[in-house]
Amino acid sequence: MTLESPCVIIFEELDAILPNRKNDLSHSYSSEVNEFLIHLEQAASKDILIIGTTNHLDKIDSAAIRPGRFDLKVLVEVPDLEARHEFIMQYMKDRPSEFIDWDLLADNTEDYSFSDLKLLIDSVAKTAISQKEQIGMKHFYKILKIK
Repeated sequence: MTLESPCVIIFEELDAILPNRKNDLSHSYSSEVNEFLIHLEQAASKDILIIGTTNHLDKIDSAAIRPGRFDLKVLVEVPDLEARHEFIMQYMKDRPSEFIDWDLLADNTEDYSFSDLKLLIDSVAKTAISQKEQIGMKHFYKILKIK
């Protein structure tokens, strides 16, 4: 495969691709990490932007996050109350539903990421569909264990 520049490449779960070599990796896997790091350094000179994502920055080899490789780290926190409220409303927008207490849902999903909220709503929707009902608060109450 030939890449034309400029170009963006995104690697998800970077901790699986570039694990810390101090953790008893086999020699062959350690060599693969070395090779990946060499290519990372060469990418910038070829107008290739490399983006890596992880939930475990602490598990990535320290050589990968030094200047010249992955220079910038951006922490994406879980959404705040207002963002959760808006996301839930938008993701529910085209779904058949009864009265939904948006504030209560946002209040009870404090540590949820956007993917957690998506999974919650998809699960609630599947439950409602299996019961041949519109999505309602009772479905959220059951999954979130709200009384």
